[in-house]
Amino acid sequence: MLYYLKKVDLFREVQDKNMLSPPTASGAAVTCMTLAFLVLLLCGEVRDYAAGYHECGIVSRPMLSEENSTDYMDLSILLQRAPCETVGFTLQQRQQRVSKLEEQLAPQLYVVPKDSTDCEDTSEKYEAGKTAVGSGGCLVNLKAPLGKGTTYLEITMSAGSPDTVKHVQADHIVCHAKSSPPLPLGVIPSITKNTTVPLDHRAQSTHGSLTTKFYYYIQNVYTTVRMPNAPLMHGYQMTAEYAQVSSRPGISIEYAVSGFAAQCLRSYASPSHFLVHLCAVAGGVYTVASFLEAGVEILEKQRKRQQRSVANAQNTAAALAQNVAS
Repeated sequence: MLYYLKKVDLFREVQDKNMLSPPTASGAAVTCMTLAFLVLLLCGEVRDYAAGYHECGIVSRPMLSEENSTDYMDLSILLQRAPCETVGFTLQQRQQRVSKLEEQLAPQLYVVPKDSTDCEDTSEKYEAGKTAVGSGGCLVNLKAPLGKGTTYLEITMSAGSPDTVKHVQADHIVCHAKSSPPLPLGVIPSITKNTTVPLDHRAQSTHGSLTTKFYYYIQNVYTTVRMPNAPLMHGYQMTAEYAQVSSRPGISIEYAVSGFAAQCLRSYASPSHFLVHLCAVAGGVYTVASFLEAGVEILEKQRKRQQRSVANAQNTAAALAQNVAS
């Protein structure tokens, strides 16, 4: 067994051009331990690479970003059968209107034709108090502030003259609904359009009903992304649900920042970076093992030297005793 064990000694040194130092049991043991440790490290590196590349951990966090600045949810909604003069906005928290936050909405309204599907039609800006002759739709752009707790944004369609209001319907297209700051797509595979802008270009129809109201519930998940040799990136992912009920035409958006956050970590900038790191790990382990093997061999040589010294002393004493006896 010892003979075969010595065959796996990888740390023998070259003594001359044609001969290696003799294999030892200690060298074989170091070789086996080195290989086992190296395989363990390589498996750990591969697991960390896969986890850092594909997964995000969930942790608890404060409700606002670390910069103490107000983050926003950018909304662009195309109301296809509601003229701009009928559109109004209210913002509530804890069932109370928040005038200070309503001022931050800064809504911008644009007159569009009835049943329009063009989310980029900003050619005619709506002026408050004026009736847009011949229009039938309205493009709404606004910034909803993100804060603590749940916020309720109501887009009403009950202003204006009774003759206009009675024909209003809540048909609309969510051109985009995204939280700012945005997250970069493609850096972490799990961060996609489905997790950052799930409502984009979603069309909702009342099918001719004059008493349909749409409800949206949006939860924003604060997310940080750490990458090698890059500054920390942060933004929001989003989950969204919607429903419709029989009520006065309108759109109700209930949104909140989740009490939990996602932390995404990518340990390697590219596969080549990962391979270089693996080579560095293998080289480091082999170097440490070489020093360990050298130390073991030095101790082994000292032990054998002491054994030879003791044996020589015993042989000398025995020879002297034999001479005296003869």
